[in-house]
Amino acid sequence: MDNKTTVLDLIGTGKENAAPLLRLVFRSGLSERAVRKAIQQLRDDGHLIINDQDGKGYYIATEHYQVMKQYIQDYHRHISIARRMKAARQVLKEAGMLKKETDSPECIQMSLFDDPLTTT
Repeated sequence: MDNKTTVLDLIGTGKENAAPLLRLVFRSGLSERAVRKAIQQLRDDGHLIINDQDGKGYYIATEHYQVMKQYIQDYHRHISIARRMKAARQVLKEAGMLKKETDSPECIQMSLFDDPLTTT
């Protein structure tokens, strides 16, 4: 069984059946990182997995208001990330590391340990 299937089988339907991350880790035998990655992949596949950030855990939505709450939470996270990226994008454009017309990184193959802002 792959990680996505393992995690999906452990996530309950409805908030009353929410599963905290550590329970998913314990029951699946996967690392926290692997569980989070599987949840993201499941969401990318269209599963409506909700986490209300209230400590109760992950669950599959059964009500529209649950989906709306997650949507709003994700929207605010998106805005926050976009704001952080604005300053970084400007620095990388000035360094010639982003194409101005597309904002796609030209340095995608760069080692994570290289510091292109200080190397020549």
